[in-house]
Amino acid sequence: MAKDEHGSKFLCQVLSFQKDSWIVSRVFEMVLKFTLEVVTSQHGRFVFGKLIESCNDDQLGLITFRIASDDHLFINASRDINGSSSIKKLIRVLGKSRTNLLEEIMTTLGRNFELLMVDKTGSSVILLSLDNNYFKKNDIVYQAALEHCLTVANHEKGCISMNKFIDEMRSPRRKQILLLISMNAACVAKNPFGNYVLQHVLDLEDPELIEKVFSALRGRFIDLSMRKGGSHVVERCLKYDNFMHYVVEEFLESNRIVEVANHSFGNYVVQTALRETMRVNRSLHERLVMKLKEHRGDLLQFGRGKHVYNRIL
Repeated sequence: MAKDEHGSKFLCQVLSFQKDSWIVSRVFEMVLKFTLEVVTSQHGRFVFGKLIESCNDDQLGLITFRIASDDHLFINASRDINGSSSIKKLIRVLGKSRTNLLEEIMTTLGRNFELLMVDKTGSSVILLSLDNNYFKKNDIVYQAALEHCLTVANHEKGCISMNKFIDEMRSPRRKQILLLISMNAACVAKNPFGNYVLQHVLDLEDPELIEKVFSALRGRFIDLSMRKGGSHVVERCLKYDNFMHYVVEEFLESNRIVEVANHSFGNYVVQTALRETMRVNRSLHERLVMKLKEHRGDLLQFGRGKHVYNRIL
């Protein structure tokens, strides 16, 4: 009945109007035995939601323990579109009054942080746990983020989840996580997915974080400029007036600037460097132009380097 559209509606009505009836106990027994099957069902999830609103504290405790103690059940439910709705419903119900039980769910979220964050649906459960309503209970999730944020950031799907996580963070640990990513900018920037997270951190325009990123990337701007993701990071770095000289000075001291200017990704970085130095620091701009002019004969007048070539004519 729970998995059937009409049966589900009937059970929800009964649970709503006859909370003390034997029906509650029967539905509770069924859910406890077939938890995963019910919570991941298109119609069963509504019965589950109504049950956890209707059952007594002991029954709610048993249901919570059943879900929180079985990682296989929890992960599979959280990564399912219907199951994730059920888990989020449980979190909201527990957050209203049963905060001791909520800790059990938060512990399970922390234990499975990485597996959930690399899944679009699973990550939505993690993100809900960051809500201000659960501020005093979700520290274990932030601890897990500190442990796994770099791995998640460098994952194809995890990078998207990590950016959303950064947007939702409200804990005192927020700065710790952002500093950890910033100090590890060298490994994140060169990753085809992690670079998006690093760009997102830079977009926060926190001077301390920007300084940490530049410190981690010094000596690597040339190589990063010739990577697809890394080139976007370097272009982003060139937009910070107080720090751009670190990038440009590395170009000026290198004998590889022509290689960068002729590169399929690097030429965009050099164009950005020319444009931004012209806007902010004319002296630095002139030095960069002179450096490029020294090797103008090596610049491609057609193809990838032509735009740089045209800018220094």
